[in-house]
Amino acid sequence: MSFNKILGQLGGTAQGAAIDTLIAAGRSSIHAMAPDDFEYYMCSLELLDSEGVTKGFMMFPVMPNNIMETKTEILSTIKTNSGIVSVFNPTFVPREISIQGTFGRKLRMISNFVEVEEAPSNWFRNVVGGSYGKLTGSKTIFKTGYGMMRAMKKMVDTLYKLDENGRPHIMIFNNYAFNSHYVVEIPQSSFSQSTGENMIWYYNLEMRAIANASVAKEQTIKNIFNLAVNSAIANGIGDILSETRHLIDVGVVGYI
Repeated sequence: MSFNKILGQLGGTAQGAAIDTLIAAGRSSIHAMAPDDFEYYMCSLELLDSEGVTKGFMMFPVMPNNIMETKTEILSTIKTNSGIVSVFNPTFVPREISIQGTFGRKLRMISNFVEVEEAPSNWFRNVVGGSYGKLTGSKTIFKTGYGMMRAMKKMVDTLYKLDENGRPHIMIFNNYAFNSHYVVEIPQSSFSQSTGENMIWYYNLEMRAIANASVAKEQTIKNIFNLAVNSAIANGIGDILSETRHLIDVGVVGYI
């Protein structure tokens, strides 16, 4: 629902009160109510196993320096004798997404963080370097820029490992700024550092969106596979029945 539609349902005085309330609630709340009208400057990566359980989640404490989303439609244009025919595919079209940036050097407090692998516990890691949430009962931890970079690399590496059930993982990229949420593959990733900016690591993720994130959230890989198989079988049977019916109609096959 757009922001204008929300306000349109209220009276004049109520509209002013609603605007004040929304501003006080913050951009995240406004974005949740009207995602196509208000930008929420944030993005995240989420790693799921084949059952849809979150194995890793990180909100970017610093937005990427550059985000690019490229979509190339699957279509063909043919010139015929009487005109021009354009044939396109109405299903989801894969798109290329690239992000580059750095998390800096600072020690930052990160909320809603789920680390892919638990490293051996020690005092420094529990208090400063990672699993602070275990001490406070929350999902808030402290991470340096280097620590965030390592967490990102773990998620990318784990994406191409099988989970406990012997099935592949799923990666979701959420770009709240553009209100886009995709299941992505990451065919190329790089991490670099230069002497000009020592102790600052840069990442470059080249991603390919292969589906809307709602597909992964609503159905696990197993269910998607079963639906695909059942659909293929049903379509195959339908094709056989259709072809048989056609043959009967033209008199090639008779009724028994």
